[in-house]
Amino acid sequence: MAWFAHNGGYIQKAIPPVVLPALIGLMSMIWIDRADPVNRLLWTGAALCIVAVIFLTIGWFVPANTGFSSRSLPLDQVSGKLDTWLRLHNIRIALAVATSALGVWACNR
Repeated sequence: MAWFAHNGGYIQKAIPPVVLPALIGLMSMIWIDRADPVNRLLWTGAALCIVAVIFLTIGWFVPANTGFSSRSLPLDQVSGKLDTWLRLHNIRIALAVATSALGVWACNR
């Protein structure tokens, strides 16, 4: 919990500079490739993956990280919460990788 208390601010500051350009780029590519139904589908799939990442981040990770950094979580719940954090983080990473793979696929068609 001390790590989250010390580093939580860095995490919060790093999200917008990464997510905003990704969303702008994805929305732009959906527009640019609107006449190509396959590419439009690939870019839309990539955008949906990023939206899922955003919902996971805002809906679960921000409150969980806040709980860790504020040390408001009872100590007997920390281990279980960290296990859940890691499982959901792996899903979030898989969604981000899927976003990249769909984008690469669309660019290389």
